[in-house]
Amino acid sequence: MPFRIALIGSDEKLAQMIRDLGTRLEANGRRLDDIDILAFSTHAQYTAGAPDAYLDVLGELAGMGVTWTAAHLARGSFHDALDGLRRFGDEVIASAR
Repeated sequence: MPFRIALIGSDEKLAQMIRDLGTRLEANGRRLDDIDILAFSTHAQYTAGAPDAYLDVLGELAGMGVTWTAAHLARGSFHDALDGLRRFGDEVIASAR
C-alpha cells in the first residue's frame, strides 16, 4: 500500500510539530524524552573547514528535541566518501567534545 509523507518545509514547522508531539505524549502518560526523533535541518550544510556553523545548527535541532540526524557527505567515489567521513570526524565531532 503506498503512503505519503508530508514535507516539513521549515525548522519552525519542525519545532511546532515536535511541541505538538510532546503535548500528545504527555496526554498519554509519556514524555518526549521517551522517544527518539530523527530529523534534518532545512539549512544544515556542513562545509569542510567550518564546523562551527554546522554545530550551531545541530544545537538548534537538539534544542527542538531532535535526537538523531545525518551527516551529508560529498558525493563521489567510495574513497571520497571515506575521506569526507574522516574529515567530518576530525572537524565536527572533535569540535563537539
